[in-house]
Amino acid sequence: MFIITVFQVATGERRPNYFVAIQVGSPEIHEALHNVQQTMVDGDTRLREAMVPIPSLHLTIMVMHLATDDDVDRAKVALIECNRLLGYRIPEIKRRKLNISFQGLGHFNNRVVFAKIRDIDGILDTLDKVAETVKECYKIKGIKSTDTRRFNPHLTVVKLSRDSVYKTGVRSIRSELYCDHSDTLFGNQPVSGFQLCSMSKPKSEDGYYYKEHEVLF
Repeated sequence: MFIITVFQVATGERRPNYFVAIQVGSPEIHEALHNVQQTMVDGDTRLREAMVPIPSLHLTIMVMHLATDDDVDRAKVALIECNRLLGYRIPEIKRRKLNISFQGLGHFNNRVVFAKIRDIDGILDTLDKVAETVKECYKIKGIKSTDTRRFNPHLTVVKLSRDSVYKTGVRSIRSELYCDHSDTLFGNQPVSGFQLCSMSKPKSEDGYYYKEHEVLF
């Protein structure tokens, strides 16, 4: 969940409602991270509210606010253009599937626990180029990212949102709840494309976000 700050209201900055993502649907990864979540809930049942639904696992490439149907249409066109441009900038993305391997856990300020990406075959550099290209294509279409932070790809597993803190009173996630998985190999995710997803529309039957559009590399 994203919290709207006083700064956002004062500056007219809008809450993101769409994002470009790489879906992580590997059964191997799903099972491994479900086990992580179960271990953490066994250690503190209050964290159940903070668990990210396994079917919705993804890597976020860019977040944005799309206010109208026209905005959504431009976002779809931008995604197609991203795919074309990536073929020139990263030729190997077309010749073979990218493969993202996840191992070990990290955290952001003890409020988010995530699976780390193993930097094999320069995958982190490749993902940086993908994110840079996506933001460039969307900016050309007049759509800017609502997140100004440096791109840091990660697979969120547990997240303390404002709602979960309110419901449970848990304000930080103790590392001892997941330290046994600090170096676990969770599996590999072949990547064949990315999606423009809605944060607000009902999720698909498989539990993943509603896809406004999807392109294949």
